Amino acid sequence: MSTTPILSTIASVVNQAVWKSVTQSIEEALNRVTTEGLSAPNLRNRGSTQAKKPPKETRVQTSTYGKTLCKVYGTAQVQGNIIWAQPIRYARHQETYTTRGSQSAKRTTSSHATLAIAICSGPIHRLSRVWANGKPLDLSTIKHRLYKGTEDQAPDPLMSPAGEHTPAYRGIAYIVIEDLPLQDYNNAVPNFVFEVTAYPEGFLEGHITQKINSIHTIGRGEFSYDTEIHRAIQVAVVGTQTVAYGTAAKINGMGGYTRSNALLALDAMQSTLPNVQWVAVTVHWFTDGQNIKHCGVRPATIYEHDVKITPDAWKVGNFTATNAYKLRLKDGRRPPKGTTHDASLVRYIWELKSRGYKILLLPKLIVNFEEGTQLTCENPQDIDQFFSRRYRPFIEHYCLLTRGTIDAFVIGSGLTSLTRIKDDAESFPAVEALIRLAELAKQVLGNATVVTYAANWDEYHSHNGVYNLDALWASDHIDVIGINAYFPLTDTPNPTHRFSAQSVAQSWHGGEGYDSPYERPTIGQPGGSHLSSAYKNIGQWWSSSHVNRHNNTKTAWQPKSKRVWFIEYGFRSVADCTYRPLSPEQHASAAENVTPDSIDFVAQKTAIEGTFDAWHPSEIVERMFLYAWNLEPYVKMEPYFYQNWQTGHWINGKIDAATLSAILQSVTSKVGLRSTTAKEADELVLGYSIHNYTSAEAVVKELQKIYCLDVREKAGELVFSDSDPESVLHIPDEDVVPGSYQVTYAPTAPCEAQALLYVSRRFGYQPRLRNPQACQVGGPKASGILQTSLVLDDLHAEAIVDDLQHLTASQNCFFRISLPIKYASLNVGDVISVEWEHRQHTLKIASVRIAGLQVHLGGFIHTPTRFKRKSFSCISYTPK
Repeated sequence: MSTTPILSTIASVVNQAVWKSVTQSIEEALNRVTTEGLSAPNLRNRGSTQAKKPPKETRVQTSTYGKTLCKVYGTAQVQGNIIWAQPIRYARHQETYTTRGSQSAKRTTSSHATLAIAICSGPIHRLSRVWANGKPLDLSTIKHRLYKGTEDQAPDPLMSPAGEHTPAYRGIAYIVIEDLPLQDYNNAVPNFVFEVTAYPEGFLEGHITQKINSIHTIGRGEFSYDTEIHRAIQVAVVGTQTVAYGTAAKINGMGGYTRSNALLALDAMQSTLPNVQWVAVTVHWFTDGQNIKHCGVRPATIYEHDVKITPDAWKVGNFTATNAYKLRLKDGRRPPKGTTHDASLVRYIWELKSRGYKILLLPKLIVNFEEGTQLTCENPQDIDQFFSRRYRPFIEHYCLLTRGTIDAFVIGSGLTSLTRIKDDAESFPAVEALIRLAELAKQVLGNATVVTYAANWDEYHSHNGVYNLDALWASDHIDVIGINAYFPLTDTPNPTHRFSAQSVAQSWHGGEGYDSPYERPTIGQPGGSHLSSAYKNIGQWWSSSHVNRHNNTKTAWQPKSKRVWFIEYGFRSVADCTYRPLSPEQHASAAENVTPDSIDFVAQKTAIEGTFDAWHPSEIVERMFLYAWNLEPYVKMEPYFYQNWQTGHWINGKIDAATLSAILQSVTSKVGLRSTTAKEADELVLGYSIHNYTSAEAVVKELQKIYCLDVREKAGELVFSDSDPESVLHIPDEDVVPGSYQVTYAPTAPCEAQALLYVSRRFGYQPRLRNPQACQVGGPKASGILQTSLVLDDLHAEAIVDDLQHLTASQNCFFRISLPIKYASLNVGDVISVEWEHRQHTLKIASVRIAGLQVHLGGFIHTPTRFKRKSFSCISYTPK
């Protein structure tokens, strides 16, 4: 048995089969049935029914013969190519002006194009955005039809009159646009660019995006939920008049689009999460302090009197910008989101209802002061006045505003610091106040509306052996047990390997917090050391009668009487998200240093998958609201927003990314390799596009180098692995053939690694160059540039470059060693530990040769890179 060195494995193993092309030209894709239609004369003007002569400056973008039809994985930006067009239609217009009794006429000619534009190889999942000559093109303003490139799509009806052999362009995603006005494009058919999402065949089957059925939608700002675009303009008082000046800026819309951000984001959510049934909507009021004796409770806004908002002025109940709290900039950052405008909330709820969603409304209180985010209470007697005079109007307002339109209502969230306080009568006044609020909600909203309270994960259960919330849970006015389920699930900070979805699911039903209370320093023992205080053991709490330890009295809770709703659950996109699944408020207030090591989209997705699997199906947990889908439809470049996307709870643009294994399987399957399912999830790929007429081998080698993949042949399989083996084989000193162990070391130049030229997600798909750390500005130049069309987060690109530099350095230390024949099962990519001259050496095998009764190995001194996680994919090959 012999195996070639790792970098040449791909081509040799499959006998050059992978040299077949992954992409194809447009003509090949159409079997050349449209060659004549692609020629330039077909797109030129052939006269007009409305104007005798077209303007001389009218130009038409034509297709390029032989241009490669792009292949997309994940979400990427691609250039369109015209494949069909009608003659440009011209119309002349005359406007007559009368000035001082005399008339004058102005004649203009308008032009409109009707055409079909190829986007990429199909099928695609969705078309998100279109640009024409670099400017956003709002498809809602023009007549169009999108064909996703399926193998059964029918010909477009507008093209059908061309003849019975009208092509359906099967396998090609394309769009037909009718009567596109050309005046905005200097009377020329513009260049079209598309943002598309596509996946390998079968990728979405069983995917977590197809399972999620309840989701939070969140927005930042007073009009973020609104379905109508609002604008703000500066005003000044001049004499007795208020005068507007400057330009009115969109508050909740993007340039070039006529629909609000909320509508665009809901469209994307419906496409990404097609099986969502419930949507949770959060509204915020604010306190002006922590102490409940003195603080007020009101809505808040960032807008002052010097700003006019149209078409609606901001208003919440009887509060306007005059008497509401004002939110200020803090440390140069945007303030917390202001309270949603009442009319915006109502319009948003009706929009959700029109899309068939059920709605949970969650009013939430935010402490708007620097000294903390929890309310404080010095005297239990202050609690009743706080709830009756300040908090109750807040809840009552939304009960009345949304009566008859919502399906579930939360009377409060995470008021842990109040619900644990006892008065002199050994009762819990905040709990009693919440019961009265639940009764109010039921009276106003009706029995058909689900009413609950959202207790924090360490609040719902008990406190120091006292089940303080049981009176609330047993109340006839509470329908379900609400929990903000940010439970710490795993006990490994800064994990060196990713957890699998299965291990996350198992952690919900065992381990720290389940079999025993939490004992880590960051959590302490909030419930004491008694087993009944193991908060994660929801099943034990739910199915048992409760007895207060301090007086040995049984509570009013009836076992299994009401099911549990996770009002919130979710995970940040960081490596230790299951160890510290902070709530959104905790994450927003944490001053984290975002580094390449901290970001991990795979960990977030895996945690969500594992949590879903742990509770589906379940007789205990009935509904789980994942936090969150952000109503900003596209990722913004501004640092504060982007860093929150990188590491925060939002799932937009992360959970639905393609995977490295799926791309490898798709590419190799196109050239005759039979794919097998990846055993575990691997790196998420935001986007990848193959633009050039290229081979599968070239694609695989590109991905292999960028992601530091091991590629090897094993038992008739071509194995791609982005992980180290789960175990390292120890080779004792006596098994090493005497005199065979040789190590050759070639010193690495300070900047021997390559720079990476990639497509930046943050900067709107612009190319960005990332140099190794040793080759930053003012330092030596990189040894070369590795170009890729991968769409990368900038910090991921930094991690890749650092890993490449690390790998380059490690491969400059090469070893040779010979072992007995009993080690014949060793293969390329295996890691061994060799004891030699009283020192341990960790080695990664790059070549294997068997001669006689000895196994001759070659390879590199091994140290793991940051991308080496516990995940891999296997691909078997059988040439066609």
